[in-house]
Amino acid sequence: MPGNDAAEVKRLIVGTLFALQNTTDTCGDIDKANDIPPAFHEVFQTVAPVQDFLQGIKLHVANCNSDESFWQEIKPAIESCRDNATRLDQIFFAVVPDGNGPRQERYRNAAGKGYRVEDLMKTILRFVVGLAEKPDFGGEVAASLLEQLKKSLEHISALSPSLPDDVAGQYNFHNSGAGWMNVNTGNAPQNNNNGTGIQFNGPVEGLQLPHMQPYK
Repeated sequence: MPGNDAAEVKRLIVGTLFALQNTTDTCGDIDKANDIPPAFHEVFQTVAPVQDFLQGIKLHVANCNSDESFWQEIKPAIESCRDNATRLDQIFFAVVPDGNGPRQERYRNAAGKGYRVEDLMKTILRFVVGLAEKPDFGGEVAASLLEQLKKSLEHISALSPSLPDDVAGQYNFHNSGAGWMNVNTGNAPQNNNNGTGIQFNGPVEGLQLPHMQPYK
C-alpha cells in the first residue's frame, strides 16, 4: 500500500488531470476562435498526450513499490505541474470562449507577468518527459508516447512569444480627460495634492497650525 507521500503525489496528479480536463471541456471549440495567438492552438493540441501520460502514471503510483524518498523527491515538481496546469486552464477559460472585450486584451489581463500559455505548457512538458525517463517508471510509458511528448516539447519551445515581454503583466492606465489621475499599485499610502495649497503628509503628533489652538 502506498505511503503518505505516494498518496499525496497521486492526489496532485489527479488535480493536474482535473485542470487539463477542464481546459479540454471548456475549449473544445477553440478552432472557431480566430483572433487568439497561434500558441493557444499549439498548446491545446498538447493537452491530450499529457493527459494520457498522467493517467498511466496515476495507475502506476497505486502499485509502485518505490521508496518514500522517491515520492518526496518528485512531490514538489508535480505540485508545480498541478499549479501550472491550473493557471493554464484559467487563462484558456478567460480567453477562448466568447466574452466581453477583445481576446488579446483578455489574454493580457489573465496571463499576468510570466504566464504565457506556451511557457506554462513548456514547464509541464519538461516535467512529464523527465518523469517518464526515471527508472522507477521504466516500461510504464509507451515509447511512442514518450517520443510524442519530446517532440511536443521541442515544438512548444520553438514558438514565438504569444505576449511580448514589455506587455505581459504590466499595468496600463489611460486618462482621456483633463483632470488628474492618481495611481497607486503598491501597498504603501499615496498622498496626492492636485491643488495649489500646502500638503502635510504623514502621521504627526502635536502638529499645530496658526489657526488652531493647542489640544488639551
